[in-house]
Amino acid sequence: MKTPSFVNGLYRFCVWIMKLAYLNILWLFFTLIGLVVLGLGPATIAMFSVTRKWVQGEDDISVSSVFWENYKNNFWKSNMLFYIYFLIIYLLSVYYLLVRELDGIVGSLFIALVLIVTGLILFTILVSLPLFSHAKLSVYRYVKYSAMIVISNPFHMLALALAIFLIGVVFLLLPGLVPFFFGSVLSLMTMYIVSKILQKIEEIQLGTSF
Repeated sequence: MKTPSFVNGLYRFCVWIMKLAYLNILWLFFTLIGLVVLGLGPATIAMFSVTRKWVQGEDDISVSSVFWENYKNNFWKSNMLFYIYFLIIYLLSVYYLLVRELDGIVGSLFIALVLIVTGLILFTILVSLPLFSHAKLSVYRYVKYSAMIVISNPFHMLALALAIFLIGVVFLLLPGLVPFFFGSVLSLMTMYIVSKILQKIEEIQLGTSF
């Protein structure tokens, strides 16, 4: 007897829900193992490495094996990248507190400038995570190429911002889902959008090589 298509679809949906929950738990667990300050970077990179496999169609991978391999192999490099980002965000926060004391149009212009730069940096951070799992580069080049991707792909960044907003709304309405899905869902969505950009870049490079 042939299984109805909606049953197969429901089964695949449940499997994906379980995979996303498992990946999110791994991310939280290994972040805590590293006492957050040493665990957040490698755990996040490992999570994006798993979602990259999924986006590429490799659905049958061992999530724990791929996660652990990338966690240990990228431990120091990912921490270095995250420390740079933390430092930049800290300096921007200090600068914002200083310019907030300015009055009038000048103060408003400086605050607007800080907010714009902060937004660009946040998108650069998001883009660098899929890029980290996509190519082996120096830390400087991860930052450089991620910033270039953000600036040269405004529509993709708009789509990413919209996706993050919608995800945020869902988790605000259903906060009980946050420990099980927040990181993995955000990672999968970001990886999907950034992979489209990287694919387009590779196609352009391939076309210019002939």
